[in-house]
Amino acid sequence: MEIHKIGSTLSTEMTSGKSRASAPPQEISHLPPQQVISQDWQLLEQSQQDLGQLADVDSAKVDALRQALKDGSFDLDLSAIADKMISQHG
Repeated sequence: MEIHKIGSTLSTEMTSGKSRASAPPQEISHLPPQQVISQDWQLLEQSQQDLGQLADVDSAKVDALRQALKDGSFDLDLSAIADKMISQHG
C-alpha cells in the first residue's frame, strides 16, 4: 500500500506564509457572478465533487490485508517503512 502526498497551490501558500492579501484590490463588480469566483475556489469545488465520487474504503484491499493477517503471510518490513518515512519527511 502506498501513500502519496497531495499538493496544491493552496496548501503551498498556507505553509509558506504567502498571502494574496498583499495584492492590490481589483474592481470586479462589472464581472458576471460566475467569473467572480477565484481559481482556488473553483479548484476546491471541483476537488470536492471528485472526492465525493470516490469510495471511502477500498474493500478489496481491506479483505486482502485481513486474509494475509489471518494466514500469517503479511510481511511487515520495518526497514522499508523507516526508509520511506525518512525520504518523505526528512
